[in-house]
Amino acid sequence: FTTLQKIKTHPQLQHIPVILVADTDLNAQLSQLAYEIGAVDLLVRPFNDTLLRAKVSALTQVFRQHRKIILGLQQAKLTETQSSLEQQNLLQKRVTLLDEIPQALITVDSQWRITYLNKSATQLLAMDFDNISEKEIWQVMPSLQILAPLFQQALDEQTLQTGEVVLESLEDSTHATVLEAWAYPSDGGIAISIWDITTKTLQAQQQDTYISELKTAKEDAEAKVALKTAFLNKVSQETRFPLQSLLESADRLKDHSAKLDTPLNAITALHQQGESLFRYIEDVVELSENDSEKLSITVDLIDPQ
Repeated sequence: FTTLQKIKTHPQLQHIPVILVADTDLNAQLSQLAYEIGAVDLLVRPFNDTLLRAKVSALTQVFRQHRKIILGLQQAKLTETQSSLEQQNLLQKRVTLLDEIPQALITVDSQWRITYLNKSATQLLAMDFDNISEKEIWQVMPSLQILAPLFQQALDEQTLQTGEVVLESLEDSTHATVLEAWAYPSDGGIAISIWDITTKTLQAQQQDTYISELKTAKEDAEAKVALKTAFLNKVSQETRFPLQSLLESADRLKDHSAKLDTPLNAITALHQQGESLFRYIEDVVELSENDSEKLSITVDLIDPQ
């Protein structure tokens, strides 16, 4: 009985089936004690050798099958443990990668309850996941309510949807934050990527402003060039006639066969056409000074008569 008890309390031996053999019949109390300790059978000499071998063979086969089952269960448990560890490691790697991306990532279920936040999302919301777990995203970010139809479409159609939302600043109404959100199907819900595109939007607006200013400057320059061209054409046309008159008057002075008053008339014409030409030249100089921003304006009283 002591040996049997040690066997049944040993971690590596307790599964071995034990048959007790006695020289004499045991009383009912000892027989009950033998089975209570763990014996599978109790034989009394003399016994049948064939029967004993049959019992030992049957019990050995049962033990082997039991051991095989136990080993199989242990192997399955070990495999499951390894698979669980691998999944945990893979999940941890994914979580680490998601925490490293600059965009805020929020996952919600079909009831719009938040199921995950990465590091950027906790910074954007200024709260930890434990504080908003199982809360609807509209409670945490009411401004996203405007994008609810897009999120619902992404959930229903299992497609990617994008949208923008403007967050007005409570402290400064002149500055607003522009967020861009991407919603795409996830396990039992959708994943929402959010990032701040305020700088990008401002740069685009500034670029549009610069383009508009350049376009206006170009149109203004083209108008000035056209005006200058028209003026020069006008000057060239107006100076052609005085020059022609000057040349004709000079030719008459050379003609000694002309009348006596012809030289005087020719000199008068030369003087008048010279003054006219001088005025046109002054206009050209004034235009040049206007372009170079050197034009000076004098304010004075005049007599309208």
